[in-house]
Amino acid sequence: MSVGDLTWFGIAGAQPQTDVATMLWERSRIGSAGVVALTDPDGNLMGIVTESRMERVPEDQRGTTSLGSLMVPAGNLARSRPDESLVYALARVSPLMPVLTVWTDNRLVGVVPTEWLRTRIATH
Repeated sequence: MSVGDLTWFGIAGAQPQTDVATMLWERSRIGSAGVVALTDPDGNLMGIVTESRMERVPEDQRGTTSLGSLMVPAGNLARSRPDESLVYALARVSPLMPVLTVWTDNRLVGVVPTEWLRTRIATH
């Protein structure tokens, strides 16, 4: 099985100063993204925030909590390619940040959601 078989290609984008309440509202309006990619003003990837992490912020703090304060820096992400064996890619995933990012031509194109990995592992 390849990484691409489990990749979600619907990544949302935002600036680090965007607050959690705004991003969750956007998500409810346009659909789940699983992960939000945070970029600097020049469009360079700074890091990501998972929706599950945003949802753990207490409701009364969501309007004042920035995505940047929850971000996992780009350098700390497990990277893979869509055509890579899932088994080999999983060896790079940290239990502290169990998200596998998917890259093509040095550009983030998707993620393998943790929930999808758990489901796949449980059924095989």
